[in-house]
Amino acid sequence: MSLHTDTELLQKAAAYCAYRERTVAEVTDKLSTLGATDVQKQKIIAKLIDEKYIDEGRFAASFVRGKFNVNKWGRLKIKAELNFKRIDKKLVEKALCEINDSDYQLTLKKLIEKKAKEVKGEAPAKARAKLMRFAYSKGFEPEVINKVIAGLKA
Repeated sequence: MSLHTDTELLQKAAAYCAYRERTVAEVTDKLSTLGATDVQKQKIIAKLIDEKYIDEGRFAASFVRGKFNVNKWGRLKIKAELNFKRIDKKLVEKALCEINDSDYQLTLKKLIEKKAKEVKGEAPAKARAKLMRFAYSKGFEPEVINKVIAGLKA
């Protein structure tokens, strides 16, 4: 038995979604903490989706833009995080396609150039390995990393 009425739960969930984009899983977890029953959760989630408070496609697109533009994450790291958030794989792929390839490579190039200043003076093989690990830890694909690093020396 829930401690809140359906209307109260809906209002709390709508306010939770209005603050920032949310996933179905996040809202479901929030409703659980509020003591909602499974039936209440299903009804409220359906209503929030119907009223466009929850849109996982919109969430995925916003997440991709933010993590790429602000945090400078690569596609692999973004994809892993969205999978962790239980976003449908098709929505994840669609959102990742919105990253412009030239912007992607330029971002990686800037990150590697900045990191290269820190490893200056080290043996070339050791410096390259550090740059590769750094870029991979940011979520960039090995083939893109190799292409960008090769382009720096040219």
